[in-house]
Amino acid sequence: MSKLKSKLMLSIGMPMAVALATPFASPAHADTVTDWNAIMQATVSTAPSNPFFQARWGAIVQLAVFEAVNAIEGDYEPYLAGVIIAPPGASPDAAAIAAAYRTLVTLRPGSAAALDAARAASLAAIPDGPAKDAGIAAGEDAAAAMLLLRANDGWNAVVPYTPGTAPGDWQPTPHGKQLALAAVGKLPFYVKGWTGEAVGVEDAAAALLLAAEKGRNGERYIISERFISVRELYETAAEAAGVPAPRFGVPLPVMYAMGYAGDLVRTVTRRDFQLTSRSVRLMHIWPRLDHGKAERELGWQPTPVHESVRRATKFFREHRRGNR
Repeated sequence: MSKLKSKLMLSIGMPMAVALATPFASPAHADTVTDWNAIMQATVSTAPSNPFFQARWGAIVQLAVFEAVNAIEGDYEPYLAGVIIAPPGASPDAAAIAAAYRTLVTLRPGSAAALDAARAASLAAIPDGPAKDAGIAAGEDAAAAMLLLRANDGWNAVVPYTPGTAPGDWQPTPHGKQLALAAVGKLPFYVKGWTGEAVGVEDAAAALLLAAEKGRNGERYIISERFISVRELYETAAEAAGVPAPRFGVPLPVMYAMGYAGDLVRTVTRRDFQLTSRSVRLMHIWPRLDHGKAERELGWQPTPVHESVRRATKFFREHRRGNR
């Protein structure tokens, strides 16, 4: 028991590091807490999962354990003030086990068999008696209270995004809009010969962070995954969504004719017009680029752009459902 205070604050895990930083020390055996911390990490990272779910689940589990043990020891100000009451002499080990088990089995019922076995093995190491029973009760109470507190916290709310129109407000790009249309089978045509470099937005953001961290002053880094035609991008999106791909290809000369018409409209109306001869020219003048320098010097490893398109397709379809 005496070694707990020096061991209890071991690392909680990368996805949960911020959410789980609640101070936590008591005479609960260090191995009990760290063992169930490891069980928690393995459980929340089991598919289906993602870092956002893992952070939420981990925070709930660890706060429940903190409340259960702290209700017995009283070393710190409780997170749930006055909610969890434990009798003197209750086992903090049993409380930690029960709190971790109950929250995990509720949040991840698919792991129930493994969690049941882990609970039985952990509790078997604690002598039977009133102290053990009282500790289990405190852990169950803490788990129930924490789960109730977070039951309607809005974690699964769908919040449609409506772009603003003021200067500086984000607006969907034409490329994103066309990919979104392809993702729902409503893009009837593509432009023949429209090619360029492409990269997923997550990879572009990661490259910016790596450049800030590892890049050399005055150096430039090409951030692109590959050279690709828009036709291939749209076909990838349509295939991922199970909808028809664009069937008709509009030749570049036709697009130039439309672009020159756009130039005239812009001149006459004195208003911006997206389709111009310049925008058509930008569809096919880009050369192939090499991002090897970013890989070598920054350690950047981009996701294949086809996978990025599939993820974007899923986002566009879910976002579209959320706005219905």
